[in-house]
Amino acid sequence: MNVRQLLQSVAALVMIGVTAPAWAAQEKVNSNDPLNGILDIYSATFDPPLNPGGDPFFGGTPPASRAILVVPTPTGVLENWVPCGLGNGGAPCLEPPQAGSFLDLTLSNNNSTLTIAGGTVAFPTLTLNISGTTDIIASNAGIVFDAAPQVTTVDANGVAVFEVDLTPATAVDFSTFSEIIDSCTGGLCGLVNILTLDMIRYRLTIDYDPDFVTFTADFIGQTANNSMVFATLNKGAPQISVTGLVSFGSVTESNSSTQDVTVSNAGTETLSIATITALTTPFSILADNCSGQTLAPAASCLLTVEFSPPTVGPFSSSFDISSDDPLSPTATVSVSGTGVALPVPDITVTDSVPDIRDLLIPFGTLTEAATSDQTVTVTNDGTADLILGNVTLPTSPFSIPMATDTCSGQTLASSASCTFIVRFAPVISGSFSDSVDIPSNDPDELVVTVNLTGTGVPVPTPDITVTDSVPPGDDLRIPFNNVTLSTAADQLITVTNDGTADLVIGTVAGANPLAAPFSILNETCSDATLTPSQSCTITARLRPASTGSFNDSLDIPSNDPDEPSVTVDLSGRGLEPIDDGESVDQGFFGISSADPGTLLALLLLVIGVAARRPRR
Repeated sequence: MNVRQLLQSVAALVMIGVTAPAWAAQEKVNSNDPLNGILDIYSATFDPPLNPGGDPFFGGTPPASRAILVVPTPTGVLENWVPCGLGNGGAPCLEPPQAGSFLDLTLSNNNSTLTIAGGTVAFPTLTLNISGTTDIIASNAGIVFDAAPQVTTVDANGVAVFEVDLTPATAVDFSTFSEIIDSCTGGLCGLVNILTLDMIRYRLTIDYDPDFVTFTADFIGQTANNSMVFATLNKGAPQISVTGLVSFGSVTESNSSTQDVTVSNAGTETLSIATITALTTPFSILADNCSGQTLAPAASCLLTVEFSPPTVGPFSSSFDISSDDPLSPTATVSVSGTGVALPVPDITVTDSVPDIRDLLIPFGTLTEAATSDQTVTVTNDGTADLILGNVTLPTSPFSIPMATDTCSGQTLASSASCTFIVRFAPVISGSFSDSVDIPSNDPDELVVTVNLTGTGVPVPTPDITVTDSVPPGDDLRIPFNNVTLSTAADQLITVTNDGTADLVIGTVAGANPLAAPFSILNETCSDATLTPSQSCTITARLRPASTGSFNDSLDIPSNDPDEPSVTVDLSGRGLEPIDDGESVDQGFFGISSADPGTLLALLLLVIGVAARRPRR
């Protein structure tokens, strides 16, 4: 076989075909799938022989290298097929597909068997390169399957495999090459007109999706000289998608609201939409750009739905969108909405003191010259604007600082709020009350009154009280009286905070320490802070070392504003101790006053003498 004969048997993509049969069930081959089309050609003339044993049906498997390089192009509908009889010796030629590219497939009711009875697949543009030297651009090429029915089983995965061997009859035909070439450059262009590639056997593998709506299809056709054509013939399907908000929510009675509904083709084949059904009042389709339309894949159209509630209450309806979506031939769209009454304002006043809604602000007790602020919040809980008048000003000791008032004369939209501060600043003691009025256009509450109460009390101050253990205890004098030399007498001083603020005590006797024979035995008052009613103590001691009278004073400083320092006077006398029954201090009849037993005996003696004296 010479080179001319080899090229003639390998490269002809336009085969001598048969006339197009009448199709029983046309399954469209997806013209939008970029993978569809002739993907590869194995040339028995230019490529090495088939690898034996690899694929028994074809007598082997093609090697990896290819002499003819194919640029894949999608299938499609060819508008101008070349008339038959030109350049093909008068043999039958391809007829244009009547519904685009398709396969004539019949699936049994139980999806167990599949029948193919012909089919026509068009390739609008085909680009080839032969041996790296010749470039060909062809159009109007196509495949025509033999109309003789072929039946095969469908497995559990939805896969059906046709292996058709009609040797020596033609199983699959292509267009004649000389009729479809648009351009050719390179050294082999002179051989293109005589190229033929008659198919004598083919394998068509169809893999259905779980719904048996779409499928992927792989085709391998083999010529008499073992050249092979590889193609994909996937089936697509339209898929309707409806999006858009069709819950109108609340619409004021006698008003209208519109929502857009988008109808899209989410599939891979053209979607045809029928007439869309009407809605019941108060709903309507205001604009219909979808009825009777055809949507390409990814295309969409728009519906505008209107809701005009005549009265208050809930409403609902639905409409149907019919199409040729095989899985959802009818898409039902539900619409709903509620008619509500005309909008009105509604004032709500709260404050920052629980219960915040009782329209009462109890400031409680506050010391004179102190200040307390509480916030009043005005909210529009209605559905129309709330128009506020000027908030009235309370009298002293209550006030509204001007800079804090964001309510007077304002207009609040629905859910909006404003605030102002009410201040209580008593300058004298006593109980006080007043109120604040908030006028508005709320039809139910033209004026809202907030009541104010508060009590002023004096500023807390400390108050020092000093007592001692020698009656009277509050005279700030401690007479130790007579104390024998070398002995000690102790007296207790108590310091108490009788005020309402903390009493801060300084260092006891710090500036004027006690001098002997006086001293402080122990004390808990120096630098102490006494809360109201709390006390501390000081133990003062007299221990004379000599006879005579002694005097001193004890200073107790504090933060008492009336008595910054309290002085306690101390006094006492030192006496000699008793020696041999005599006292250093002779009293009546020379008897020591420090000897109580002697005094008692003397007293009894006097009483006895007096009793024996006769009466006159």
